[in-house]
Amino acid sequence: MIFNRSVPSDTLLPHIHYRDVEAAIAWLGNAFGFVEHYRHGDPVNGAQMSAGNAWIMVKRAGHGDVTPKE
Repeated sequence: MIFNRSVPSDTLLPHIHYRDVEAAIAWLGNAFGFVEHYRHGDPVNGAQMSAGNAWIMVKRAGHGDVTPKE
């Protein structure tokens, strides 16, 4: 098995799409205690975050990724 240093091998890594990734990073940190591991893009279009043993990927939503608010 190949070892991946960016996230433990026994971790489920959900990808969550947001319209504003930078705002999502701040909100997830304040609301749930997630800490940013790394981010990519300029402007930011994705980030990996963790809270304890929980890991998530935050991605910028593309056309059709997010249901419009009514």
